[in-house]
Amino acid sequence: MGSVEAEATLPSVETTLSIEDRIDNSSLVKKLRADPTQNESRPHAFFPPSAAWRNLIANTLIGPGMIEVAPYIWTQKEEQTLTMIFPVGNNMCGHPGIIHGGFSASIFDEALARCAFPVLPNKVGATASLQIDYKKPVMANQILVLKARVTEVSGRKAWVEGLIESLNEGDDAEEGASVPLVTAKGLFVEPRNSFALESTYRLDA
Repeated sequence: MGSVEAEATLPSVETTLSIEDRIDNSSLVKKLRADPTQNESRPHAFFPPSAAWRNLIANTLIGPGMIEVAPYIWTQKEEQTLTMIFPVGNNMCGHPGIIHGGFSASIFDEALARCAFPVLPNKVGATASLQIDYKKPVMANQILVLKARVTEVSGRKAWVEGLIESLNEGDDAEEGASVPLVTAKGLFVEPRNSFALESTYRLDA
């Protein structure tokens, strides 16, 4: 019974391939993949089974009508930036057709933390504050881009800023044509007992 229920929460192969093909063929992704300083990963697709079942992004929010494929992530060590690309479906709405603001806050918390952790002494931390500014409605059934960058580091503290915009798809999409839909600022602090935090959340530099 458990395995049947688990399989029912996964997007169809056709849906997954269609979304991934759209992402792969976007000019932004081609540009990121052509840059040898960008490190590509999909951590939510390869979460340890022992931790995935209790992870909000890797388990609860990935599925049909939600985040239909695991997010793509690129990090740039020297510039301390992160780019996350992910699709959002109709089951993430507050008002009909409009993505719930709480989801935007959750995905910012996840992405900004991942951007901050590599600059912290032990590569792990916790959210101390998160400020969200909603600029425009985020419509459902589209692919979004979240861009984040570290703006300041001081000991066990890291400040990060980010924005969410729509993905401009295809080869001919104009670079930078999208406008920010939501922006965020976060402060992340490495706890004094960081050694006690599980390695699942500890990111390598």
